[in-house]
Amino acid sequence: GLSVVVPVCNEEPNVAPLAGEVVAALRGRVPFELILVDDGSTDRTAEVARATRASVPELRLLRHSRRSGQSRALVSGVRAARHE
Repeated sequence: GLSVVVPVCNEEPNVAPLAGEVVAALRGRVPFELILVDDGSTDRTAEVARATRASVPELRLLRHSRRSGQSRALVSGVRAARHE
């Protein structure tokens, strides 16, 4: 399988379109998971991600309680990954 790790911060309007693009590229081709790492967003990024799981069950959401930076978010996602 494949793990797609994406750090996000205040990306509320982009979460659902991004998930849709990943699904279009991978679903039916390879087992995958989409891991969004919310790095301390102050908008509704996490809520939108949770709502998107209804149509994208491959989506996993990790959250940092405060901003740690893109690199740290990427490391968190890779550590949580179930696939390559």
